[in-house]
Amino acid sequence: MRYLKFFSLLLLLCGCRSDMDPVPAIAISYRLDDADRNRLERSYPSTLEKIDDQRTLNLQDIKNLTRSGVADSVIIHEIQATRSIFYLTPEEVDELKHAGVSQRVISHMLETGKTHYEAMNEPIFRLEFLDFLDRIFAELQDSVLDKK
Repeated sequence: MRYLKFFSLLLLLCGCRSDMDPVPAIAISYRLDDADRNRLERSYPSTLEKIDDQRTLNLQDIKNLTRSGVADSVIIHEIQATRSIFYLTPEEVDELKHAGVSQRVISHMLETGKTHYEAMNEPIFRLEFLDFLDRIFAELQDSVLDKK
């Protein structure tokens, strides 16, 4: 009985209406907006073209996006969307920092290389790759023998 009173009171309190307005959600876009597209079209059209065609981005493209004022979250999204992979040297990291690229973007770029390297060195991948090479070699061998 005591628990019933407690839960009734709890339900009553939870059901109370608040006159406070809810906190508005902040819209975060991970895509290029019209302003970003216009700036890139004027200053770096080749970078915009690569993004539109989903082609791999390079260091210069990342610097161009940064110089155009594109947000870090959008740059990271475009790296992911284009499936760009970066194996950065210490000199390239310094070059990116000097160009104003944020540590967040640089860290993401470094992670793409690390993730790709780890995936390439998975035992399953190596076995599948070796099996693929064996099949190719066998097909080549068969085609050479057929010509004789």
